[in-house]
Amino acid sequence: MAGPAVVPVALTLMALKLSQSGRISAADAGVPQAAWGLGLTATMLVAGYATDKLGARRTFTLGLIAGIVGSVLTATLAYPAVVVGMLVIGASQGLLAMSSMGAIARFAAGRTVRAYAGYGVVTALASGAVGVVAGVVVSSGWLHVAPLLSLPLLAVGAVGGVRLPRRAALIQAQAKGSDLGGAFLGVGAAVLLVLATNAFIGAGSPLTATAMLVTGVGVIALLVWWERRQPAPVLDLSLLRQRTMVLLIMIGSLSAFGLAGTYMIVTQYSEFVLGASGTGTGVFIAATFLAGALASWASAPLMSAWGPRTLLAAATGGAALTCVASVLLVDSAPRIFPLVAITVVTFGLGLLVAPTRSMIADFLPASAVGRGFGLFSTIRRFVQVIGVIVMVQVFTGTLPDQLQDSLRTAGISMQGEQGTATTGKALQMRVDMATRLTPEQQLRFVEAQRLGFIEAQQLAIGIDAAVLVGAALLSLALPRRPKAPTPDAPDT
Repeated sequence: MAGPAVVPVALTLMALKLSQSGRISAADAGVPQAAWGLGLTATMLVAGYATDKLGARRTFTLGLIAGIVGSVLTATLAYPAVVVGMLVIGASQGLLAMSSMGAIARFAAGRTVRAYAGYGVVTALASGAVGVVAGVVVSSGWLHVAPLLSLPLLAVGAVGGVRLPRRAALIQAQAKGSDLGGAFLGVGAAVLLVLATNAFIGAGSPLTATAMLVTGVGVIALLVWWERRQPAPVLDLSLLRQRTMVLLIMIGSLSAFGLAGTYMIVTQYSEFVLGASGTGTGVFIAATFLAGALASWASAPLMSAWGPRTLLAAATGGAALTCVASVLLVDSAPRIFPLVAITVVTFGLGLLVAPTRSMIADFLPASAVGRGFGLFSTIRRFVQVIGVIVMVQVFTGTLPDQLQDSLRTAGISMQGEQGTATTGKALQMRVDMATRLTPEQQLRFVEAQRLGFIEAQQLAIGIDAAVLVGAALLSLALPRRPKAPTPDAPDT
């Protein structure tokens, strides 16, 4: 899974470099990322079903092929190939993730916490290392090369993939044929809801957004009706009648709500306020991956010592407190403090990953593990998409005005540019202003830009803190100790 994960990281660095130089607008830079999120969200439910139905090895192989195709398309840097490539990369990540989760659940029954923790350490370290390399490559101007850095990791994944289970015998015995209708309806509903959310919160037409939302809800109702009549459905509704499963879905979704949006905002802070190069931003991204790896390593013993209730409540509560500190102390703290804070938040939320996956794997029979992970990941990802849109819109909607206020306070006139402070204009303001400011004004401009970013990001990160408090409160309803694994026949 680390292979396809490199491409969005590389594209983020590339988009920041191109936006900073004024070669593309902020809106254009966000389209491929939106396509990646759409591909990932739309694939997970079907990928979980494929893991149970076709087996982990075949599903993993499809993910590898999609990863290669998506990386090559993205490396062209030409529209619409980049958008299609990122859509395929998102699908690749969904296929690889669901097949890996299902395979670990079957290979490591009874010791899933340590297995998922080890998986998290390896993928985080690999992604972080290649993230640093991607930063160097982008800084050197080799933009076409950056997306292809995923290919060596995909080759390593192909070597390990041959040992995955070939098929899932239990679901094969339950029903002949495939739930293609459920797969089609599930993907359609995910696409419509994501697009409707983007249109509502963004600058889309309200009429179009409402039409997509109503259609999406109608497709969900049709999906529920269809799945109730399938012997082995893509969407296993019986899972939503389990209290622990519902709690895990809610906790995971709330934890993911603002993290991705906050992460993107702070990455822009690194580029546009601290003046970090692509290499510097790559190092920061690698630091967050390292924090995730350390969290995965620490989560297994903490789960054994504290149990799921205490661990998840402490992790989400600590992340919420860190967000609060980031808002309250940012004026007096060193400029690098927001980057340190988001790294700490990444560590705290990283403590949830292995225990949550382990509880799902142990809670469900082996024949339903893939669909369980697919359901969990689809809902979590959809809520995360909403979080990204909300956070980015709050940030970008506030940034232009805050930046203009800071510039006026610093005594720098916009020279007739008031009223045109779009998000893209705000993010490119350093480039536009640099050619007509004196050295003294340059210093005041940099400080004004920093203050504008701080004011804009405080509200967004404050929303994230409130959502994480909700996740912490829900964690208190979990059982004190994890459930014993559900026995089921192994794959063949």
